[in-house]
Amino acid sequence: MEQDPKVEIIAMTNDLKILASSLPLLEFKSIIGDAVDGFLSIVTPRARKTLGGLLPFFETLGKDTHANVEKIAIILGEQFKK
Repeated sequence: MEQDPKVEIIAMTNDLKILASSLPLLEFKSIIGDAVDGFLSIVTPRARKTLGGLLPFFETLGKDTHANVEKIAIILGEQFKK
């Protein structure tokens, strides 16, 4: 069953917040990486692909929070045009 894109993007944005907050911890404990993998296994296939692809992007973000949020919002929006 296909998800309503509006609902899916809201859920994905919330999921991204959870995953992004775990990124600083990934280098310390492999259990965090396992938890991230487990979390990604329960989201929709499109969310899994999008979120998994966005995680490495976080390493390239600068210190300007508003610019970072805008970049991520643009990338998320592009995923739903496909």
